[in-house]
Amino acid sequence: MIPKFELTESENLGYYTTFDKLFPDYFPYLKDKEKNSTIEVNFRFTDEDDQPNESQLTANEFLLANSNQMLENLLKYLKQDEEYFMEFYGIYRETSYERTNFQGKKYTTVNKSGFPNVKEPQDFINYFDISHIYISDSQENGVSYIGFTGGCPWDGEHGFGASFLKQKLLNVGDWDDGNNPSWGSRENRDLLTDNFTSFHKLEILDERKKRLAKASELIQVKNIHGYEQIFDWLVSNQMIYGYRNNPIDLTSKEKVVVLNEIKELTFNGNLIQKVPNSINLLENLSSLSLSFNDLDSVPLQLLNLTKLEKLSITNNKIKEIPKEISLLINLKSLNFSRNKLNSIPEEIGHLKNLQHLDLSFNYLNNMPKSISGLKILEQLNINYNSFSTIPNNILFLENLKGLNLNNNKLTEVQESIYKLKKLERLDLRYNELSKFPETLINQWHTLKYIYLVGNQFSIDALERILRFNHRKISSDIDTELNYTKDRLIRKLRDEKNKLEQEKREAKKQENLKRQENNRISTQPSSSNIKKTKENIKKWWEFWK
Repeated sequence: MIPKFELTESENLGYYTTFDKLFPDYFPYLKDKEKNSTIEVNFRFTDEDDQPNESQLTANEFLLANSNQMLENLLKYLKQDEEYFMEFYGIYRETSYERTNFQGKKYTTVNKSGFPNVKEPQDFINYFDISHIYISDSQENGVSYIGFTGGCPWDGEHGFGASFLKQKLLNVGDWDDGNNPSWGSRENRDLLTDNFTSFHKLEILDERKKRLAKASELIQVKNIHGYEQIFDWLVSNQMIYGYRNNPIDLTSKEKVVVLNEIKELTFNGNLIQKVPNSINLLENLSSLSLSFNDLDSVPLQLLNLTKLEKLSITNNKIKEIPKEISLLINLKSLNFSRNKLNSIPEEIGHLKNLQHLDLSFNYLNNMPKSISGLKILEQLNINYNSFSTIPNNILFLENLKGLNLNNNKLTEVQESIYKLKKLERLDLRYNELSKFPETLINQWHTLKYIYLVGNQFSIDALERILRFNHRKISSDIDTELNYTKDRLIRKLRDEKNKLEQEKREAKKQENLKRQENNRISTQPSSSNIKKTKENIKKWWEFWK
């Protein structure tokens, strides 16, 4: 039965259905039955406001009759080419981590990202949803193209999209591929894999196997055992392209070729507690992320990876950065945020190529003197620490463009901060500041953004800062001023209400005391009561 057409929320002619009605064969595989969401079916660019064209009606009839087969073809393709999707989008991880809001309250966030590794194709339906179906005005042989769209963890920003001609799967990509299904039309519709790999510049696995075999002929190594060890560890963490869910069919020398080609590794959320020593054999590694794991120290063997340009070890339990960090002389980005650091070694000053340093969410209250030697550092994040003053050592970072000091314990901003001649962004939110050297605002020609909300500025102090902001630097000072005024008004109102309440309570107590005194004064004494009783007795005797 064809549903009644209406104007949908997307402002298209269409109708609403649900997953269980449109895909009844797959509903039993849905683990969370509450995800039986509404699906909005839209006819794109209809000939009439109240009627789709003939090719759209034909496509809709096909959809209602063959929806299970269409979904099956999509799921089979996702399973068939999962290795390519995993390589491009990364492996599916559910990463939970603790966050802190501006008031210091902690809460847990769960982040779901990457392409899922499932046993059976139907298991994919628990990782994405089909929220919209678009039936195009474009057609082929009298049947319009059909597109599925929805959300997915492997591309949280763009979602996923799949285009069909009848049950034939034409293309799989992001939301646009489903919203405009006619885009999937190609002369050769049997080469989805080739299209995906060429678009994302991925190597087809069969061709890769041949290339590895040829390249291995030139390999001569002594420490084969070490290479075998690190290769197996990477496979166990699903890091080797082509062998995340496939049996290993490589020779030892072919494995060495693979390891020598690895330039980037991301182990986020793998619950790693220890890294094998043989990781130092990845001599061409330039980017490494070990975030969201269970490391309580920095693996020293990492410090032999001298070609590293980017190192991120956030959200672990690390208490100290080893002095050997100085060996990573090619580092451009270093991120140790959300650990348990209470000091930074002087050796960090040897990282002369460092451009980005993130030490936020730790327990730092000072910086080493050598930090001033990072002459090309452009971004420094030391927010959510315990600084009571801006470290003088960072005022010599002559190329610093961004300084984040929010959520510390700063009580003042020294005028010498003006030494940061190239600073563009200064974040001082949620500290304990009551004043700011406002005369710097107009002189600081590089400054573009300044954030001061959540401090202890008086209204006069904020208004002075605004008056000196002749260059109209983007800031939250207006917001802070309004908030401070509102806070003062609320405080005065609360104090007035409290005073009036105290007056009412005092008056109430006074009235109660007066009533008690009146009651006591009008109450007959014991002598009067005795005399009254005697008089009553006399009168009674008389009348008898």
